[in-house]
Amino acid sequence: MSLVYFQLKGETFIAGANRDTYAGKSAKQIKETLISIETAEGPTAAVIKKGSSGLVHTVTSTLSGYLFGECLWEYLKKEMGRSAGDSIIFCEEKRNESECYLVIVSQGVVIYDAIIPPSQIDEFVSDTIKNSGESFNIIVYGNTPFPAENELGSSIGDIVLEPELIKSYTVLDSPCIDHVLPLKRYLLLPIPSALIKARMAIPKGAIYIILLASFLGYMAYETIVPEEVVKQVTKAVTVVDHYVGFNDKLTTPTHKDILNAMGRAHEELVTLPGVSIQKIYFQHGQGNLTVTANIAEASHAQINELLTTSPWEVNFINGQVFFTKDILLKNRQKPTQIYPIKAVLPMVLDGVYLIDGTLSVGDEGATRHYKERTLTIKYEEDYFPSYKTDEIITKFTTLPLHIKSVDVSFTSRSRSEVTTNASLLGE
Repeated sequence: MSLVYFQLKGETFIAGANRDTYAGKSAKQIKETLISIETAEGPTAAVIKKGSSGLVHTVTSTLSGYLFGECLWEYLKKEMGRSAGDSIIFCEEKRNESECYLVIVSQGVVIYDAIIPPSQIDEFVSDTIKNSGESFNIIVYGNTPFPAENELGSSIGDIVLEPELIKSYTVLDSPCIDHVLPLKRYLLLPIPSALIKARMAIPKGAIYIILLASFLGYMAYETIVPEEVVKQVTKAVTVVDHYVGFNDKLTTPTHKDILNAMGRAHEELVTLPGVSIQKIYFQHGQGNLTVTANIAEASHAQINELLTTSPWEVNFINGQVFFTKDILLKNRQKPTQIYPIKAVLPMVLDGVYLIDGTLSVGDEGATRHYKERTLTIKYEEDYFPSYKTDEIITKFTTLPLHIKSVDVSFTSRSRSEVTTNASLLGE
């Protein structure tokens, strides 16, 4: 399953996150599993929900945002009168692109959401219907692989629409996606915060001073996108804009603003007594910076006292301290031009070469109207932020780069490695 993030009315939604259901597992076992996922995959966000009969449903993602499938399902229940225990297959064409939104709900629980080409839908849906042993309510809109109406003999892949398989069949007159709202209960949070929100017990042997980015933190998340950008995205819903995905990604904060914010964070925390910074991390859509540090046991109380009036939240875990602070970064203006990727990529290469860094370039992905290539940029630097970071800021500020994450890892007090995961957009 491919993990995809996209924007609706200025908010980031995630499709393709990993979903698991635990039966007969203790809270401790579930927490250990989530921690092992984060150890294997890197910084991970989660939503945890307790279901009926002792079931616990978890959704994990290396990207942060709102769960698309769950937010859509809430809309269908509220606005279309779907029952909480229904099983549905929802499919809607993605405007101006050769892809479809697909959401599958089994007995009231979202088991799959994706943005995928129509050619992949037939087989997947056919297998789901054949293997589930239940009948589905099908809801469709637009140009999808599903038939325009439920006619006897119509089929999805090799599955004929027989009454025992299809409980109901609805063809919508207008799209649903424009009406999906970002719901706070389906916002992916860092795993410690997700565990607290789910009211799961703290593991024995770990000393937690819990980081509660609570209601004010959630509200701060909403302020990352300026009002004028929200208006632009909302207006774009009513206009045929072939480059809406392109514009969404290139109105996010610049590499310069992100690196400057990380530099200020380092400056604020590096002088704290007994603190040895290990990592500063930014992830698009999460709305905050996270700083991981080693700390002397005797300095816990002192750190808390020094940060009493600071915007940093503090969480001590097994000899380490995690500092988290909400950040407000300005979005870029909507781009007015699109450049060939082949012409822009050498500029990225030149910038990386000048700082003796490394550049990894992924395969090219494309919609009908623009192209995208994933990039990973790495460089080592003494005394971050120093001249190499300044060079990156100078060379990359005007490039059509969408910054997904930035990781500054310290091997000593003065030595660091800076890793940026981004995508380059063009034609």
